[in-house]
Amino acid sequence: MSVTNKLVNKARKPSEFAQSYIDRLYKIFKNIEPNSIDRMFSLINTHRKKNKNIFLIGNGGSSSTASHMQNDINFDVLKRSKTNQPFRFLNLSDNSPSVTAISNDISYDQIFSKQLSIFGNKGDMVIAISASGNSSNLIESVKYAKKNGIYTFGMIGFDGGVLKKICDDYILVPTDINEFGIVEDSHLILNHIISHWFQIKLKN
Repeated sequence: MSVTNKLVNKARKPSEFAQSYIDRLYKIFKNIEPNSIDRMFSLINTHRKKNKNIFLIGNGGSSSTASHMQNDINFDVLKRSKTNQPFRFLNLSDNSPSVTAISNDISYDQIFSKQLSIFGNKGDMVIAISASGNSSNLIESVKYAKKNGIYTFGMIGFDGGVLKKICDDYILVPTDINEFGIVEDSHLILNHIISHWFQIKLKN
């Protein structure tokens, strides 16, 4: 049983669980390796300066985080910083016609790698977002990207899974297995940190 589930069992009322959940989230977020945060910011900014695409891929809650990132880091940074060189984040799970066609005609495992074969170019970047790091469609995409000169970065949780081993670099939210909420919350917080940082830094 994960720590989060134990906190639910221990709490006598929702407000107690809410406080213990926030305390847990704070503790986990502080355990993220600081250098991995700096590297992530540097990598995405380098790809922005080179006018390269940064593809976002994820399933379920991680897919919604990818959508959120595409909006915040593309439009909000552009709107608030007035930069002449915006980010080019693209969430491949938002392309429902391609996702459903590839799933139906080939395999769900290929929904991202096939899109990368169409849209990706050497020098682009892929950010694979996953709590477990073991989603087969993300693994297939990372393998394709590495073979074709596309830089791979994992936003992962738990123990990192396969993505920790095969991505060029990663940022890990270290939690118990199946603590999906804490990992997904942390990934979304990182999105807002990235967005706010560049809203100001690209303005100066």
